[in-house]
Amino acid sequence: NSYFIKELSYSAFSAALPTEAGVFVIDFSSMGYTYFKEQNFGIAYGKTFGNKVAAGIKLDYLAYRMYEPYGTKNIFTFEGGIIGKLSINMSFAAHIFNPVQAKLNEYYDERIATVFNTGLSYQFSEKVMAIAEVEKRTYTKANIKSAIEYRPVKMLYLRAGISTNPGTNSFGFGFVFDNLHVDLASAWHPVLGHSPQIGIYYVFAKSKKK
Repeated sequence: NSYFIKELSYSAFSAALPTEAGVFVIDFSSMGYTYFKEQNFGIAYGKTFGNKVAAGIKLDYLAYRMYEPYGTKNIFTFEGGIIGKLSINMSFAAHIFNPVQAKLNEYYDERIATVFNTGLSYQFSEKVMAIAEVEKRTYTKANIKSAIEYRPVKMLYLRAGISTNPGTNSFGFGFVFDNLHVDLASAWHPVLGHSPQIGIYYVFAKSKKK
């Protein structure tokens, strides 16, 4: 629940299957409560091109459930991204969601925002990584984000970050137990306060290097 507000509850699930032809993904996310809920069902495919570039594309099915008299709305859109290694330690990435600005409301010509993200990561050492990102949504100012990750021991990550729009600070921990990874974090807004988050993912089988 973002900022401990149940009406802003958010949850998501995804599963990825790596194959020789690429990686196939299904995912689902849900945000909202009884009187307004936004759900996203997605199917994605990603592939590497050599050792330095990878790209992916995803088809999204958006379902909006609103209290009467607004009813429901179902929309298809898509998104895509690319990541590349600029050097041994530096990577670049870009991602765009809904480039077609899918229409939400015919009468008012209301459209779902396009979201564009681009960023850089730099690995200073095996223990320290820094990240910078710019996020731009249609009709809003750009949000500039930066973060740092420190891994003091093999099973523990320490993370901290800031963003400009809205102005927030965040901090968190990551724990690695063999194939199980658990992430705990909290973002702090000067008006709304803390927003806790938790993430869990499990690797069923690790790839074997030839």
